[in-house]
Amino acid sequence: MELSLKDYFFIIIKKWKILAAFVLAGILLMFCYSYFLVSDKYEISTTADLDRIIEGSDSGISVSNKEDDAFKKLVYRFKTHIMQADYLFDDIWNQDLKELYSSYGSIKSKKQADIAFDRNFETIGQWAESLGYSKKSLKKEINFSFSTESQGFFTISIIVKDPQFGVSLLAAYNYVSMQEVKTMSEPASTDIVVKADYVILDHPAIPDDKDVIRPNILLNMFLGALVGLILAVSVILIINYYDVKIKGEDDIKEKFDVPVIASIPDVTELKKGN
Repeated sequence: MELSLKDYFFIIIKKWKILAAFVLAGILLMFCYSYFLVSDKYEISTTADLDRIIEGSDSGISVSNKEDDAFKKLVYRFKTHIMQADYLFDDIWNQDLKELYSSYGSIKSKKQADIAFDRNFETIGQWAESLGYSKKSLKKEINFSFSTESQGFFTISIIVKDPQFGVSLLAAYNYVSMQEVKTMSEPASTDIVVKADYVILDHPAIPDDKDVIRPNILLNMFLGALVGLILAVSVILIINYYDVKIKGEDDIKEKFDVPVIASIPDVTELKKGN
């Protein structure tokens, strides 16, 4: 017997207890997950710029197209190194924290850093491993954005559960990148060389409380209710599909393809009336 949407609707409504149980279970599970198991997260970022330096016989003269092209090449080289070079990330992973704490202030910056470091670990890598990161997984968490690539302006960011670690990691990126930039240069002509200074525009810092990424408990509870509803409907329809009980004349006609000669009426209501 083919059922219409209306028939399916009434089949589901009759099993409202199953619906309610699954929906409530979904809400409760997502509430517990969001409230007890999901920690706050912090998006830490640092913004820096490569300031062009021109060395050579024509220093002080207005910048030519050749110097522009040379600087763009230098920025592209730096971008490739900071985003892809394994050796550079190895330096960050193995960065000694005591050295970082004592030397970080020497980085050229447009404003002073206001960072309090945690000294419980010797290297960035040890700290990362204590938080469950491997070298490979941590590298994947780092995001780079070169918004004006030709001018050397870029942002490095990461979302972490431990804000002090995020600040220290990005400080290490600044420190190692500064050293890397010092080794880079691009010739603009036979007697002109283009180099760059690494200048921090915004130091990594722990975000304000209003900027902390917290789980959306109400949204998660709604999603839990929705998933519970879908599961409940699926269970009810499966139960109905495998239910072989004969519930009336239509079931007999459908299952056995024979006419119904007679049927015994339901006398329950008649007995109640008497």
